[in-house]
Amino acid sequence: MGTSAATTIDTAGWHKLADNLKPETRCFIDGDFVAAEKGGTFETLNPATGDAIAEVARGTAEDIDAAVAAARRAFKSGVWSRMAPRKRMNVLYRYAQRIAEHGREFALLDTLDMGKPISEMINSDVPSAAQTLQFFAETIDKLDGMVTNTASSALHYILRQPLGVVGCIVPWNYPLMMAAWKIAPALAAGNTVVLKPAEQSPLSALLLAQLFIEAGGPPGVLNVVPGLGEEAGRALALHNDVDKIGFTGSVEVGKLMMVYAGQSNMKRVTTECGGKTPQIVLGDVPDLDTAVQYAVDGIYGNQGEVCNAGSRLLVEQKILDEFTERFREKSKAAFAPGDPLDPATTMGPLVTAEHQQRVLGYVEIGKQGWRHPRLRRRCAVGLRARLLRGADAVHRREQRHAHRPGGNLRTRREHPAGARRRRCDCDRERLDLRPRGLDLDIRREHRPPLRARHRSGCGLDQLLRPRGHDVDLGWLQAVGHGARQVLRGAAPPHADQVGVVAPRRRLIAETLSSGFANGGAPPHESAIRWPDRLGGPPKAP
Repeated sequence: MGTSAATTIDTAGWHKLADNLKPETRCFIDGDFVAAEKGGTFETLNPATGDAIAEVARGTAEDIDAAVAAARRAFKSGVWSRMAPRKRMNVLYRYAQRIAEHGREFALLDTLDMGKPISEMINSDVPSAAQTLQFFAETIDKLDGMVTNTASSALHYILRQPLGVVGCIVPWNYPLMMAAWKIAPALAAGNTVVLKPAEQSPLSALLLAQLFIEAGGPPGVLNVVPGLGEEAGRALALHNDVDKIGFTGSVEVGKLMMVYAGQSNMKRVTTECGGKTPQIVLGDVPDLDTAVQYAVDGIYGNQGEVCNAGSRLLVEQKILDEFTERFREKSKAAFAPGDPLDPATTMGPLVTAEHQQRVLGYVEIGKQGWRHPRLRRRCAVGLRARLLRGADAVHRREQRHAHRPGGNLRTRREHPAGARRRRCDCDRERLDLRPRGLDLDIRREHRPPLRARHRSGCGLDQLLRPRGHDVDLGWLQAVGHGARQVLRGAAPPHADQVGVVAPRRRLIAETLSSGFANGGAPPHESAIRWPDRLGGPPKAP
């Protein structure tokens, strides 16, 4: 059932569908579902009830070896990497269509697995995943090289070629959508993929792999190995036959991805890690209601389980009280915790009991950390989620990639300017925070002092939090690096540029820039892999 028909189902209907759901739980390797090599399993739990949904295959290094070997065979065979661009495009078009047609199943799987409200899955995550595949399908026949200006005695042209085997490791907060964001550009560029979903939410990734085969994708091109991060994830990142790792998750594990790359084959790594985004509201904001609405959505959306959640509000003193009151009112009206299978629910449970306890611990740290007695009396508590006003100790939260539905509200007068600057510098050393301005005035948003102070700009792209594939917010320092899903130049981020010079009938190859963000090669195409049609690398004279 597609997403349009699923919008007519009521709460009882979703519960009945959930009771009858029989998800696939085995590894998907080389086009087939197979049990884990060692036979191990782990439970995936419903965070709304604490009940076990299923026993899922616990992939280990042996399963990663099998998946990578299947992906490498498929890549070398050329069944995907050398498929005609229009044919590959048609496969991804059909794939996007199959995802949309199975919207009900995807919505149920992620809602049961991690607690996301069913209405959000139907209206946002499933359409976004399908749209992502469609978008990158449309880029396939746009991936071209160029012939440069040279002396008349020489020929120099630039090829774009797929990397090979791309390992993708995705988090639990947007299981389907994050998986689509990772695999779509890799597949579009002609790579083969080994996907490792989060152990908290592995089920939708397995259905995603099955539908790729149904859409006409060749076996071995997309493989999925569920398992624990320290077992399957680590083995994938350390594997010497993986050419690139695309990772989304915590800063701590993101750093490990880069360490593992250095310990193995110096594979490329792109990371999207945690960040704690301050939202800045200035006193002359022309539309305070709109600013408040974005602030509310920025922290409470998706249960606050968002890597760039707007967990801090920097509000000018003269509008602080009015802003706080409107924030509380809109929070109560917009976010009501409840049964995630109820289409009226706008906030589901946190993903695990451990995560819930961590969030409550941060709230207690904030409540005990007031520095000003008057602020201690003015703490605003809204709708079973916390708005901590003036808390200093809450800054400890910014050192962790911890999703939580709680905001920390500060005024511009609580610290002298120098102290604010020092704290900002301290934060940036850990996470290099990206501010999101909420004054709705593009002239103020882009004024040089604000941009220079935060090193990242404060444009309307941060305010509106766009998810379109033509907009990339970019990452700074520990927040991550590498383009995520944007079409830049002429290729998505899964390709290298290889320059070929042919002076006097002798081919010489050189690798051009590997820095995609600097206008060079997108980071998903390989170091030199000579096409068969060139007869292999040039021989020495």
